[in-house]
Amino acid sequence: MSIVTTKLNEKLFVTSQISIDDLSEIAVAGYKSIICNRPDHEEGETQPISLELEKTARSLGITFIYLPIEIGPVSAEKIESFNKLLTELPKPILAFCNTGNRAKALYELIKQKQASEDEDESVIAACSWTGEALETIHIPHASQDRSLSVTAACNLCNAFDIVVIGGGAAGIGVTASLLHRRPALRIAMLKGREWLTHSTGVS
Repeated sequence: MSIVTTKLNEKLFVTSQISIDDLSEIAVAGYKSIICNRPDHEEGETQPISLELEKTARSLGITFIYLPIEIGPVSAEKIESFNKLLTELPKPILAFCNTGNRAKALYELIKQKQASEDEDESVIAACSWTGEALETIHIPHASQDRSLSVTAACNLCNAFDIVVIGGGAAGIGVTASLLHRRPALRIAMLKGREWLTHSTGVS
């Protein structure tokens, strides 16, 4: 092929802006679907618009989808839409934008999200002020039929289910993730000095 493609996996390839003349070559190469991630008129009149490309692609038996991605932060909705297309469209798929970087970025964001969902999350036990054994709480995973094991941090008169040690970005992220999965949890966040006060009595 005269156009240069980058293979992201066995079913997905990306390339830069294509022209109407490229579509015959793309069809001969065996691609079944094309995803356009470049907004129309981004480069002015020299850029072929998606409707023209779609018309020719469909005449060649290729499914054409227009999913424009503006330069800048990518919304969660766009990421989900791209992931859905990768699942449902006939394969192999060729995605393009101006340079191919937007399609690559979408693919990497999907991989990161999937990797995050597959990881087990846990909160390390911090203390047991009553002297009782620490409880293990099973929290249903948001997207899969399985549970995450979370160890209760402390049991101060049953005031909290979990205590997260550290009020920084990591602590906030863990807390938000837990509340997303089980909104009824009673969670306390302690900064480092607060933790020292409760665990050692030193202020």
